[in-house]
Amino acid sequence: MSAPAKVLPQVDATPVTDASDAEHARLSAAAAATLRATRPTLRNGVSAHRCPGNLAFNALRAFMQRAKQALGATRHTLYIGSIDGEIIVSARMRATCTPTADGGKRKAKRGRDDCAERAEQAVASIRKRVRASTEPSAPAQLAAVERARGTIEALLRDVKGPRDEALFESCGLSLSSAPASGGAATAPIASGGACARPRLIIACRLSAGVPLPLGALEAALGESFDDGMLTAKPETLDAAYQLPLTAAGRAVEAGGQRSLLLFAAVPIAAQTAPQG
Repeated sequence: MSAPAKVLPQVDATPVTDASDAEHARLSAAAAATLRATRPTLRNGVSAHRCPGNLAFNALRAFMQRAKQALGATRHTLYIGSIDGEIIVSARMRATCTPTADGGKRKAKRGRDDCAERAEQAVASIRKRVRASTEPSAPAQLAAVERARGTIEALLRDVKGPRDEALFESCGLSLSSAPASGGAATAPIASGGACARPRLIIACRLSAGVPLPLGALEAALGESFDDGMLTAKPETLDAAYQLPLTAAGRAVEAGGQRSLLLFAAVPIAAQTAPQG
C-alpha cells in the first residue's frame, strides 16, 4: 500500500484574492503569539501554521479571537489537523463565501445516524461506576456524565470535515482524581480549569488527515472548551488515555500520518455543605 499524499488542508476552489498575502501575515502573527506557531506557509490559497505537539483549548480560543480581529469582516473557517506528526492550524484566504448551486446546503449521503448510540457506549461504564458509588459527590458526578453523553453526541453529529467527512475514530469517558497540575502524562488537560474533583474527562481520537473546524468544535464542546487540549503525541500519555484506531485509521498511520487526540474536562458541580 502506497503512503497517502501529504496535502495541506483545503476547503474549496474559491479563487485567492489580492488581500491573501496581507491576511496571511496577520494570521501568522496571531498564530505565533497565541499558539507559538512556526514556519507559516501560504500555498494554493491556504494559510497554514505548524504548532507544538500539545495545544490547550485556552490557547486555541485566544488564537480564534486574534484571528477574527486579524481577518476583519472577511469570512474564513479556521481548521486544525496534523501533518507529519505536527499540529497544523489553517484557513483558506478568501474574501467571501461563494454560494454553491444548492444555496450552500450539503447534500452528502450519510449512513445510519448512530451518534446517540456511540455516545451512550462511550459513557456507559462510567455511569454504571458512578451509580454504584456511595460518595456524597455521586449525584453531581452522574449529572456530569449525562452532560458528557450529550457533548459526545454533539461532537459526533455536528463536527465534520470540510467535505462532510466523519472526524472521530473513537470516543471515551474517564473519571480521574488526578490534580490539574499532574502533567499531560497522567492527566492530559493543559489549561487547568477550576473543576471540582474528581475530574470527568472526554477523550476522542480524530481521523488523521482530515481538518477539523475550530468553530464547530468550540460550539459542540460548550463549557468543556474551557478546559482541555489537543495532542499529536499520544505516546506521552498513560495507557488509560490511549484510544483505539479503526482499520482505516491504522492504514493512514502506517503511511506516516498521525491522528490527534482530544481531551476535554466536563465540569462537576461543587457540593454544597449541609446546613447545621
